[in-house]
Amino acid sequence: MVYFVIGYSIVWLMLLGYTAYVHFQQKKLERQLEVLEELAAGGPKAR
Repeated sequence: MVYFVIGYSIVWLMLLGYTAYVHFQQKKLERQLEVLEELAAGGPKAR
């Protein structure tokens, strides 16, 4: 029974780590998209 709990915990930790990784990568892509949109519009939004 102990091995089942350990295995179950490892699977959930891996799933949590993967979702956190995807979340951070998506945030990074969103920031890059904002920069590209600003460049395509002709410069920073402040102008």
